[in-house]
Amino acid sequence: MDILGSFLSGDPKKVWLASNAIRELRDEDELRKISEHLKKIRKETKHVFKDGGPGLLSNSYHLNFALEKLRFIKEAAGCQCELYPNNMFFNPNKEADKGFVVITDKLEDAQNWTADYKCECTSCGNKFHVHQGEYHYTWYDWTNLNPRVRHTSETLLQKVFKYVKGRL
Repeated sequence: MDILGSFLSGDPKKVWLASNAIRELRDEDELRKISEHLKKIRKETKHVFKDGGPGLLSNSYHLNFALEKLRFIKEAAGCQCELYPNNMFFNPNKEADKGFVVITDKLEDAQNWTADYKCECTSCGNKFHVHQGEYHYTWYDWTNLNPRVRHTSETLLQKVFKYVKGRL
């Protein structure tokens, strides 16, 4: 089953897997195709994690990030690295192994199971400070050191048409 089919299945495990697949997916064309179904995905997954899940972190965390990433892609909002601060599971070491960032500095504190990284996006040059923490699982707090200011070219009239079209 493809990612879109998993989102629309109503099966919590498949939705969770699809959400994580979206987090990992970098193919802009594939993401754009899936993002065209964002409204339907939102509708079909609205109550899929009503009980939250068995862990410390609600399963909806992964779904909410996937929906945010699809919205970001649909709106052509910028480089995908800008999403790093919105998800604690982007491991800078894995992102570097995939070629998405370069780690320019790393300071480890083995006694406290923490580390601090300085990273740079290989696509747009954004620089990040990343703090690695530990509590039941390893998490990463990304801070964009040079976030860009978004300027939309969409006029008020275009926004109104988009809103009305979405309500039909």
